[in-house]
Amino acid sequence: MKKINIIHLLFSLLSLHITTQVQATTADSSLILIRKVISDFQRSIVDKDSTLFYSILFDKKTSLVGIMSAPTEMSIKKNNPDFQGISVSTATRFIREICVTTKMQEEKIFNIEIKADTPLATVSFDYAFRSDSEIIQWGQERWTLVYAEAQWLITQINFSIRFPEIEKCPYPVE
Repeated sequence: MKKINIIHLLFSLLSLHITTQVQATTADSSLILIRKVISDFQRSIVDKDSTLFYSILFDKKTSLVGIMSAPTEMSIKKNNPDFQGISVSTATRFIREICVTTKMQEEKIFNIEIKADTPLATVSFDYAFRSDSEIIQWGQERWTLVYAEAQWLITQINFSIRFPEIEKCPYPVE
């Protein structure tokens, strides 16, 4: 009886070890794949590549919701008192605006935090958005992603908006 219990215990420990290794490998591969989504997002803006941009989205209608900081909102309300401080868009509209401008555009990303629990993940980071050589806004950004169709896809993008002429951007964007 003791031999059976010891053998059972050894198999249980071995199974636990294998399960832990598989979970660690899955978590590591999720982080690698999510970092690729982040890189593809940045590259799609710089290269004005709508095909690449759409490939990382769950849906072309993925929402982009920007909320202005109070100081930035107040700066706009001086000339437009009815302004609500919210920018609501879709991925289609965003990438269209990126692709039609002749200006070089880029989103620099700092302090990335990824939380993945397959099939869901969140990505948070600080950003500075540049048009030509000038930062036009900065803030924090949050994405929700799902693992579907054997890849990570962005389902939602929310971000804060701060204008650098109102609130100094803390990130060095060269």
